[in-house]
Amino acid sequence: MLQVPASDHQFALETAKNVNQLRLQRALALLTSQGAALLEALPALFHFHDPALPGYIEADTPHGIQTYLDPIAYQKLNQLEFSRPLFHRKPQGELIGVYAMGSTGSFGHSHDSDIDLWVIHHPLSNEQQSLLNRKCDLISDFFADFGLELSCFLVAPNQFIEHKGGQLSQDASGSAQHWLLLDEFYRTHICLAGQQIQWWPKEYGDCQQALDLGDLSELPASEYFGAALWQLHKGQARPHKSLLKVLLLEAYSEDYPKGELLSQTLWRQACQGDYSCDNDPYVLLLRRVSNYLKRHYDDSRLELVRQCFYLKSGITLTDNQQNKDWRHDFMASLTNSWGWSAHHIAQLDNVSDWDAAKLTQFNRQLDELLLSSYNRLVKFAGRQQLTHDMSLEDLGLLTRRMHTRFNPDPNKLNTFNRLWSRNQAEAILHIESHSERGFNLFGRNLGVGPRAKPRLLHRAKSALELVAWARLNGVCSDQTQWRHQGDLGLYWLNKVAASLTKDVLAQPKVTLDNLRNPWKYNAFIWVVNPLTDPVKDFKGQSLTINFFGNSIFNIGAMNTNLVGSMGVLARTTWGEWHCYLFDGEQAILEALQFACQSEARECSSYQTLCCSDNLSKKLIDAISILLKNGVSTCLDSPQHDPQEQPLRLGGKDYLLNFSSLGMTYREVDLASTVRQKRGGHSQLLTSKKTTIKQRLLTKLRFPRKGD
Repeated sequence: MLQVPASDHQFALETAKNVNQLRLQRALALLTSQGAALLEALPALFHFHDPALPGYIEADTPHGIQTYLDPIAYQKLNQLEFSRPLFHRKPQGELIGVYAMGSTGSFGHSHDSDIDLWVIHHPLSNEQQSLLNRKCDLISDFFADFGLELSCFLVAPNQFIEHKGGQLSQDASGSAQHWLLLDEFYRTHICLAGQQIQWWPKEYGDCQQALDLGDLSELPASEYFGAALWQLHKGQARPHKSLLKVLLLEAYSEDYPKGELLSQTLWRQACQGDYSCDNDPYVLLLRRVSNYLKRHYDDSRLELVRQCFYLKSGITLTDNQQNKDWRHDFMASLTNSWGWSAHHIAQLDNVSDWDAAKLTQFNRQLDELLLSSYNRLVKFAGRQQLTHDMSLEDLGLLTRRMHTRFNPDPNKLNTFNRLWSRNQAEAILHIESHSERGFNLFGRNLGVGPRAKPRLLHRAKSALELVAWARLNGVCSDQTQWRHQGDLGLYWLNKVAASLTKDVLAQPKVTLDNLRNPWKYNAFIWVVNPLTDPVKDFKGQSLTINFFGNSIFNIGAMNTNLVGSMGVLARTTWGEWHCYLFDGEQAILEALQFACQSEARECSSYQTLCCSDNLSKKLIDAISILLKNGVSTCLDSPQHDPQEQPLRLGGKDYLLNFSSLGMTYREVDLASTVRQKRGGHSQLLTSKKTTIKQRLLTKLRFPRKGD
């Protein structure tokens, strides 16, 4: 073991430089030649501010890295064929340094990994910070043109010491985590330009040549709760990555308060001369989590952790065409020590071809383990009798985000994270109905024999829910062939599947502003007769004769209601899709009641589909008018002065009561009162321009003599 005087800060500075140089070399080796040139030129884009360079806004935008030399910057820009900047940087640079952090240059790097960049700056005004943020955005846009995702974060050197958290955003943790974020930065950062970071223990002493962001010798336990919430939030996009980090928090909590942080472990081993793959920050994370799970004999979670680590690296051991980087042999030795078979590795290497069944199963495992770790960390916080340091706003935002992912609402259409899979669409989708168990969706491949076992993809309460789920998750494409067993119409399956396109089921990005407010519905797709369909009993010309001059809710001598069931696909402002079904004689009343509830009235996106073979357009028009007029009546009716409207439905009379509280209905005898007063027609069935009857008279007029 290498013995070093604890007070030798010069040795500490040299060790930090050696670790940094190794990380930078490994990062460049994992990138393409173009990506490596961009990473090396990145500091120069912050060093200079010139109209010819990406990131230029105004001349007074903060720029200039104090210890970065101009000749080096010119050289790096020349590699990208940029002309020499005409405007020189400010004599006193306003930036202390730029630092990549996260998976860059480590075992956690893969071809689609982003680059997190900390831009550490001297004190700036709010206006200067805004300009610098804009410069960062433009440089990120420039990187995006080359297929590289760059996320920049402005950091003040005193914000950790003074516990000044930034604002919560999609990528910034705000007040959710503080020192744990600094721990990750210390163990993964690469100084691209500027001052070295003083990330060694305080026993080595201070160094004037390095930047001290804060000491991690006493990590407060209060952070674990907020950090766990943050990882659950991040897990919506990259659950495999968040699982590793939330399990690290769990391992940290068990050793609290005497445990060693990973940044401290990495430093200790580097001081002992260990610059091998064993001292890679992601390998250290794997070791720490694995040892923790082994102590608890938790083999199932351990296996999933290993799979997540392997998939996170992007290494494919069975692909002979992939370039073998510096991680390849070490990963091969790891999988061999785990006892993985060649078949198991091949399955993971083919993750881009995973079908919906495999993706759903893997997502379910990830969700269960993320929640179990979160619950353990909540219990840890309870045992410590801790109060979290999160702002109430950040706490509310993250818990609402957690709700959207783990909400067990039976009416919610669950989506799975597609991870690395390129195409989940099935060639053939087969629906089977079971009276007790609902409906099952199976996937089949083209060209397989009849004995080939179908793959169960999903279960639901209705066929409509299965079709919507398949479309929402990309399991159904325009080329997918539908099959069915039981009392289902193939016509409406194909019709609804074709109507629920990507544009119709589009999910706008949910912003934090959306989560700051209670959810409401912002899109409805109404589906007429997805279950019971009375139109099937009307055939040929008798349908036209019976329909003439009558409401679709009360037609012919039998007073038939042609709306036997209603379904609605409803999207919320929090990004969830729900599926509701109303079946029976009063289905349209229940649907109207749903549309008039307070969470639904402000919805501006309406679309109506119909499953019936005949009269689809007439049914769609009538339903659309009824729903629109019903919601409008609610909005125009205060609670103290409700409005009542009659509706004849299947030979029965109903009185509908509208107010700001919503809509209620009851069956009544209107023969001698309201029907006489209103002439037997409800204003709810009347369009502002023409009535249904007037449109039908135009379309279905009898032939006149001489025609």
